[in-house]
Amino acid sequence: MEAQQDQQDHKRCNLVRPIRDKSGKLRFRETPEILREMDNLGRRMLLVRFDDGSTTFLFPHEVTVAERPVAEVDGEYWLERVRA
Repeated sequence: MEAQQDQQDHKRCNLVRPIRDKSGKLRFRETPEILREMDNLGRRMLLVRFDDGSTTFLFPHEVTVAERPVAEVDGEYWLERVRA
């Protein structure tokens, strides 16, 4: 039950620019889930999971964190950006 709740608490994000994941796939029009935020050698990093299940690390300037889905179009979620 807790794992299911944890999955629901993950925020989604929009990619600011095309990103090449660790398998070499180019991604842009996706809204990955932010699984974890961490510090590594003084740099803030985000571990994200794409809809196909693959994960990669991104820097905060590579994404815009989303508050909630605005619309679903052809199976893709378009998200409202959070203004800082």
